[in-house]
Amino acid sequence: MKKIASLWILLLVLALVGSVYVGCRDDITVPFPATLVGDYEGLYSYTGHIGSSDDSTIERPITMRFTKNDYDMNVDSSKVVGDRVFCDVDGIYRLENGIYMDHPDSATYNGNVTNKTCTPEFNPYGYWSLDQSDPDTVRINQIGTDEDGFEFQKSFRLVLTE
Repeated sequence: MKKIASLWILLLVLALVGSVYVGCRDDITVPFPATLVGDYEGLYSYTGHIGSSDDSTIERPITMRFTKNDYDMNVDSSKVVGDRVFCDVDGIYRLENGIYMDHPDSATYNGNVTNKTCTPEFNPYGYWSLDQSDPDTVRINQIGTDEDGFEFQKSFRLVLTE
């Protein structure tokens, strides 16, 4: 009798474990991270001193290339009207709940490959939100606070060209 009771308990436990496994295996899906690999054209903008009387937005056409781990941002000088302002940048990036961008100064990466007057503080750096919900346009945004305590926003609006 004890063998039959033990067998029933074992079957009940196996049935319980099996039903949990079958019932829960499709409940959680972890999507693969988005990819940015490719060549893009678009706009890069910087809005500074948000909320003050002297807030301003600078926007310039750029080309951008993302490889597996690197990015290159270049101001499209054929379309720039006015001061250059933004630097050409070689950097690294990684996708993690958005995008993290950096441009460590080294032989490979440079925060200013422009060799012209530009403003390195406007370079893409740090954590950014990434919006790929529109199949035609990638939006990358960052909101932060500058050294004077004013809010700023940096934004990319990119279209894949290849």
